[in-house]
Amino acid sequence: MSYIRINRLPTDRDVEKAFGLEIHSFTEAFNMYSVAPFVAEVGFKSSYDDNGQLWERYHLGGWALNKDAAADWFTFVDEYK
Repeated sequence: MSYIRINRLPTDRDVEKAFGLEIHSFTEAFNMYSVAPFVAEVGFKSSYDDNGQLWERYHLGGWALNKDAAADWFTFVDEYK
């Protein structure tokens, strides 16, 4: 199982830059799938596109988050302890 952990409270710009989402959309989805303060469960999907390129994404509700997305305010983790 995979999780997204919030390392610090993000700004509107942080969320839009990382995921192309408005902060209220991200916050609603995060809260819906939260399992602990600052931690939410995400799904993981991968497949190949029409050109044979592998794509890997985390899913937070209806939002697809690129596996390679990175910022100082969040971390994707495979285990939550």
